Amino acid sequence: MIKMNFKEFSKKYKSLIDKEIDQYLSNKKNEIKNANVQYLYLLIQEYVKGGKRLRPLSMILSYLANGGKDIKKIVKLSMSVELLHSYTLILDDIMDEDEYRRGVSTITKDLLVHYEANLKDKNNEYKGLLFSKKSIKFSVSTAIMIGNITRTLAFDIITNIDISLDFKVKIFKNFNRVDELIYHGQFIDVWSEHVPINQEQYINMIKLKTGVLFELCFCTGAILADVNESIVESMKLIGQNTAVAFQIQDDLIDINPDSKKFGSDIINGKKTLLYIKSKKSNKEIDKYYGLKDSSAVKKVVKIMNESNAVKECQKLSEYYSNNSKELIKNIDVEIVLKEIMLDFCNYVKNRTY
Repeated sequence: MIKMNFKEFSKKYKSLIDKEIDQYLSNKKNEIKNANVQYLYLLIQEYVKGGKRLRPLSMILSYLANGGKDIKKIVKLSMSVELLHSYTLILDDIMDEDEYRRGVSTITKDLLVHYEANLKDKNNEYKGLLFSKKSIKFSVSTAIMIGNITRTLAFDIITNIDISLDFKVKIFKNFNRVDELIYHGQFIDVWSEHVPINQEQYINMIKLKTGVLFELCFCTGAILADVNESIVESMKLIGQNTAVAFQIQDDLIDINPDSKKFGSDIINGKKTLLYIKSKKSNKEIDKYYGLKDSSAVKKVVKIMNESNAVKECQKLSEYYSNNSKELIKNIDVEIVLKEIMLDFCNYVKNRTY
């Protein structure tokens, strides 16, 4: 393989993933005869267009690093984890009541606009147990259905890919395990909005919410490359440690004034590791945390810096990134691919968006 860094690797394979997933979703959409149902598939297609494709890229990287040769097969399979990830994001957007994801409207927001534009319901009031407007009931209910469709598409790809039954069974088992564990992490996240949470609990939560998906990618690539179980386990650990570094860095990006999502975690009252560490030394943070006000965001960021929470989080992100690097250094793979994997760790830790 030609020597390249992770950025070059990403550019090469991301275009293949994007093309494959867009074609797959176009075909699925065109199979639908009902125009209203077809619109749901259009929303899925538009929703998955964004993103850096880090999860499918890590699956491809693991596959190639472990001796895999069939590029078409692994690119096709990598779509499944991107759709599974998108499904979790759709549900996350509903639970967090987010209007935007990756700089564009969330599916829930699009459905609200669609309802108001097409149904033109003059009496939008609704007196239900959960909802106060018909439009909200429609958008949330439909977004849940879209999320479930996206999940079934992820499994549809595995079902129809041209691999042996033994491989399919192994991959299915891992996907099902991860799908369940993500819910565990998501529940801990929702529960933590109402109860105190410490660093250990937070790390455990992100290992479940974020870590298991990266684990899945690294181990699935290794499984399809047909390596022994000890290597699969090493790849899982690489995925888990990389994911924790990724999520801590994501928390740090939130307080970067140049970031598109600047302050969103603060405004939404998300108990990130930055918040947990800051509160230990300065409980005044709670006066401003969760307020939808730019001056409050600036005060929170100031507290986070003065309490050394930012530096501590940076060190922790580096710690998990270094754990991944040590594991990568000890695996027997082609040197060029090993260098790309090491650079992937650097990218995850140092990214600013």
